[in-house]
Amino acid sequence: MKVLFFDTETNGLPINYKASYEDVNNWPRVIQLAWVLTDESGDIVNQSANLVQPNGWEVPKERFWIENGHSTERCAELGYPIENLLNDFLKACHAADVLAAHNLSFDHRIVWAEMIRAGIEPRRGMHKICTMLASTGYCAIPNTKGYGFKWPKLEELHFKLFERGFDGAHDALADVLATKDCFYELLERGIIQLPKQEEV
Repeated sequence: MKVLFFDTETNGLPINYKASYEDVNNWPRVIQLAWVLTDESGDIVNQSANLVQPNGWEVPKERFWIENGHSTERCAELGYPIENLLNDFLKACHAADVLAAHNLSFDHRIVWAEMIRAGIEPRRGMHKICTMLASTGYCAIPNTKGYGFKWPKLEELHFKLFERGFDGAHDALADVLATKDCFYELLERGIIQLPKQEEV
């Protein structure tokens, strides 16, 4: 079963996290898009990681973006038109059986909002697996702001599974590769399951 893992870096946060991706004004812009497509054995068969060329938006000149090497100037110099990147991503979506990400609801709406802006019809109805939600009980990190457990950050899940961190956190490709590794380890441990073929 082919799995498409993806991650984004954005120029901000949504106004309302629960809003539909069709409410494009609610969602920030993608400044980096990365994805990895794996085959039935979990081996990478295709991948992409690119900055996005600004088309009227800017990267904030604030600490988070500066520390992670993101700037409007760098995106303008090294980025590609969002339409090109989305079309490549959409081809990968059509080749995949499962869509996976860490905090999938966020990244899914971010990218699908970009597709709506670009006039590209997104693939709908894909089977989705979120490593963040699937591993919340397994990581069992106390929620200091309420009951139950907090959602684990990708770095926290990776450390729980492998007892080590990973380089390049908050770079979309580094994050997507770490998500892939966590996904297959969670699968190996029986914490997540792939759907049956007739379910995809």
